[in-house]
Amino acid sequence: MSLDEFERYKNNTYLSPITPEVLAAMGTRCGFPPASNVLDLACGKGETGIIFAEKFHCIVTGAESRPVFAEEARRRALFRSLNHLIHILDQDSGELPFDDDFYDAALMAGTAHPYDSGSVLAELNRVVRPEGWIILG
Repeated sequence: MSLDEFERYKNNTYLSPITPEVLAAMGTRCGFPPASNVLDLACGKGETGIIFAEKFHCIVTGAESRPVFAEEARRRALFRSLNHLIHILDQDSGELPFDDDFYDAALMAGTAHPYDSGSVLAELNRVVRPEGWIILG
């Protein structure tokens, strides 16, 4: 019997091998001014968005297709008093319900399931403004 995704990752905060220090370095490299709009696709439990909101005061939209992870991300943002900066949507990485060129940056730091990289990159390219950042981990 194999464990479901939540059971496999319930004790892993980041759901990816990227460390908080690497995420902070990415944000520093991007030079996010406060109130930058950042999309965190496949946000998992929301730790990447929490780091970006705390360190750079970004407005983060997290999109997560697994309801149990999306709920955990909402809970963690609330308990860190960041729910005014972090908004979590129950959304997969398919067609994103966002306007063209809305985000200053989009990132997909890690995902626990396979995805079509070509279509994901096309959608991220659509929703990130020209001169914005797309970060894939």
